[in-house]
Amino acid sequence: MIAQGSSKSAVERLLRGALVAFMIALFSGTIADQVTRNFTHSANVVAEVWVTFAVISGYVYRTKLRSVAPGIEYFDLAERTRHWVGRIAILAAIAAVVLTTLPHASTVFIVAKVVAILIAIGGAVGYWLASEEPKAQIGKSDIMQRVNSRVLGGCAFVAALLASMTYRTSTDDFYYVNLSTYIFDKGQIPVRDTVLSDQYFNGYARMSSWEVLWGVFARITHIHVALLLYVVFIPLAAALSIYVLAKLMESMGIRHLNLALIASTIFLAFDGVQGFTFGSYQGPRIWQGKSFFLAVLIPLLSLLILKLLRSGSKVDAIILIGATVASLGATTTTFIIGLPMLAAGLFIALMNRNRIQSLAFSASIAYLLATAVLFKRMLDAENTTQVSALGRGAGVIIRTAKYSTHDDIPQSFDLLTKLSGPTWHATLFAFAAVVGWIALRGNYARQLVALYLAAWGFISSPGIVQFYTAATGSAPIAWRYIWLIPIPLLVGATASVLYDGIWYTSTSQKIRTTTALTWVALLAVLPMTLGTPPWKIAPGSRVSADLTKPGVYRVGFGYPQAEKALRKVAKEHDIVLARNGISASINSRTTRYFTVGLRHAYVEHATNGFKNGFPKQRIALATYVGNLEDKPTLTDAKLARDLRLVRVNVVCISKEQSHQIPTFKALGYIDKQAKVSKSDGRIWVWCGRTNAYDN
Repeated sequence: MIAQGSSKSAVERLLRGALVAFMIALFSGTIADQVTRNFTHSANVVAEVWVTFAVISGYVYRTKLRSVAPGIEYFDLAERTRHWVGRIAILAAIAAVVLTTLPHASTVFIVAKVVAILIAIGGAVGYWLASEEPKAQIGKSDIMQRVNSRVLGGCAFVAALLASMTYRTSTDDFYYVNLSTYIFDKGQIPVRDTVLSDQYFNGYARMSSWEVLWGVFARITHIHVALLLYVVFIPLAAALSIYVLAKLMESMGIRHLNLALIASTIFLAFDGVQGFTFGSYQGPRIWQGKSFFLAVLIPLLSLLILKLLRSGSKVDAIILIGATVASLGATTTTFIIGLPMLAAGLFIALMNRNRIQSLAFSASIAYLLATAVLFKRMLDAENTTQVSALGRGAGVIIRTAKYSTHDDIPQSFDLLTKLSGPTWHATLFAFAAVVGWIALRGNYARQLVALYLAAWGFISSPGIVQFYTAATGSAPIAWRYIWLIPIPLLVGATASVLYDGIWYTSTSQKIRTTTALTWVALLAVLPMTLGTPPWKIAPGSRVSADLTKPGVYRVGFGYPQAEKALRKVAKEHDIVLARNGISASINSRTTRYFTVGLRHAYVEHATNGFKNGFPKQRIALATYVGNLEDKPTLTDAKLARDLRLVRVNVVCISKEQSHQIPTFKALGYIDKQAKVSKSDGRIWVWCGRTNAYDN
């Protein structure tokens, strides 16, 4: 995927080889899954087709697709333009402060709409500046440097180590990993629910191939998928994300690469202000296809787009198309993020009147549009009468968009602030997005990023956001449109710009160095002082976070004890009632048992149309065992009735809910010495079982 040179260090060669191998596997696996899903659900058949395509793809890549790195021209902006961009950066930071401090009312919506329009216009102006002014400001190529192998290796190691140690509980585990676990256990690719039942209730339409491929690979290697994802893949993917970021920085023409990469790595290591921020996705959640897409595939697509724009080579065109296919295999978020990225490349290609480039971008866009239409038909064919048309997500159907936007139809304010809040975080983003643009000196780099900004502003504009999210079904995940802006890269690029000086390039190097190092320090100090690294709980957040030892399974609090207790009392196909962390861990590690329910939206969708689904009762039971207060959320009579309707075989209660144990014992759930605790007794889980529903 990336041109190889003899001067590359051992670290680069190792990371590049791992990236190429994984991309070939993802591309060929995506094709294999898309081909076989029409005639088989056998994991063995998919594996055979996958291996065949992988061998062919690997052979073609090594023998036919030998890409040569195109030359990079460097352009410096005039000092007057730098001054204006610096002033705009301050205005952007002020706008971010205003947006995030205004009350959620009509005033903030008006301000957000104005800001969105200004962003779109600013991106267009940035494109014009990048296209016109540099013609008279050609930079010298001798100031360009390669990233130091020790810096690259160190940053990759730190990212991999922290990612392998950081655990933020996510209810995504229960569904996504459960699909792979089912394939690992049963050898069949499921088409219906496997969380609440053995393919009895409704499932979700599936277009991406990520979970299938991991399940098939786990079955081939006889290694549990949770071990592959949580222990092996997380640190590898985190290291690859730093490598791709470093190569993109080189391709963008950033002058002080080592400083920029260190700044970006620190940002990603500490950026855990909330569950949706870049650092949270980069490390703790990088096992998910959408997170891998954000951390690795988005910068890789930008890198390949730039490479094709510079070379116009057929080889680079084919590689870009292959990367697009692989990206869709990772996540259907590619529909809403990949399309604008490719459209930006197509616009530049059309301006250049380059036929090969235009055809390559058009082919990639056509592939995504065709699969998007097919996916929409699959969604429409589902039994989703309780799901509004504007509440459908790209991959997971959610009844409303309130989870991510607090509004059924996202507003401009939602797209501009939900990911970037709180105020200090939004200010940092706004400043870096503008100032970092100055450091992008490689030909087409400023143009491409300017078009990304323009696209984000355009999508966030009044009227456009409602139309676009409705047309794409992306309302529940509309906040992801900010992924169009390469924030981690621009945060690092800002350090390079500050080191050079924005206004006062003639001032002493000591002052400029101090300014740049202050920016780098802030990237770590702000999150640390506010308690928001990925391994801490953000202020006001209900999501737990923790640091674990490297190389351990990621499980919910109390699950190890629950697992031991379940071995003593539970039988195959039992329905287990436990709080969310334990239930999610059960679903991700075994399909021997089923759980009562986690996310309310999932329960409602899965059981919709089934008289014996009892979604309200499932939700009530899950709420009951997750209640940490002494005040019960159900009466004893209602609890007994709901347990009977759902036919709950096993109940697991942790120490925090110990006041509920006598109630369940009185309802016939016998423990049989199934209380398991740690030696200090601080963590224990009690599990009781009834045989009333064995028939």
